[in-house]
Amino acid sequence: MVQCELSMKAAQLNELLLQHNKLDAQFTDTEAALLISNSRLEQANEMVDTLSKKNTELIVALEDLYASHVNAEEQLEEKKEAVASLEKEILQMASSVEKKGLSSIEDVEAELSRVTIERNCLREEITSLNDKFEMANALAVMFSF
Repeated sequence: MVQCELSMKAAQLNELLLQHNKLDAQFTDTEAALLISNSRLEQANEMVDTLSKKNTELIVALEDLYASHVNAEEQLEEKKEAVASLEKEILQMASSVEKKGLSSIEDVEAELSRVTIERNCLREEITSLNDKFEMANALAVMFSF
């Protein structure tokens, strides 16, 4: 009977040792998984920091681009006003020529040529500003996405 109990206790002890070994192996696996998870979490946090910095840089770039856009619009408006003023001046000159009856057609042609050249230069400048405005607008749209 004592032999039987001893045998039973030995079997229980063996069973407990097996369970202990299994739990120890599970603990080791869990510990390794935790280390991997912590490493991944650290990488994810670094990625979040990097993306956050990039996002901040993009916001600053977008604000700069928007300021450039506003500036280009203001310049465009100024150029439009200048062109309108020059066109009005041309009309006044043409009217003045008729009223005063300038004696020399060459003087009128020279003045008209000068004003036309100035108008053409302003139109080229307006076209350039329009192109810059469209580019700035396209960039603003691109950065807004």
